[in-house]
Amino acid sequence: IQAQVGGILEPEEVADGVVELVEDDSRAGAIMRVTVRGSRDYAREIAGNAPLTIKASKAALGEAYKNPAERDLDKIADMVKNCFDSADYKEGRTAFMEKRPPNFTGR
Repeated sequence: IQAQVGGILEPEEVADGVVELVEDDSRAGAIMRVTVRGSRDYAREIAGNAPLTIKASKAALGEAYKNPAERDLDKIADMVKNCFDSADYKEGRTAFMEKRPPNFTGR
């Protein structure tokens, strides 16, 4: 699998069975899609976070991939400030103190 993926995966990931071959086109000799076991659980965990925080995180990652001269850091700073000023931030802190899951609303 390592050779077919072309070095994208670490050898221990393949050896430990973390990677699962989902589709194999033997005629092309290439893996069409690889999934990491547990990735759906990880996606559900991320989706359980505050919507404003998820949006700000995605935007920050998008800006990080841009040329430094083209990054809109003011936009990211505003989005982060909005996260800290949000009702969801207060709800997250309250839920943590009360040892219960948060109920985020995206506000």
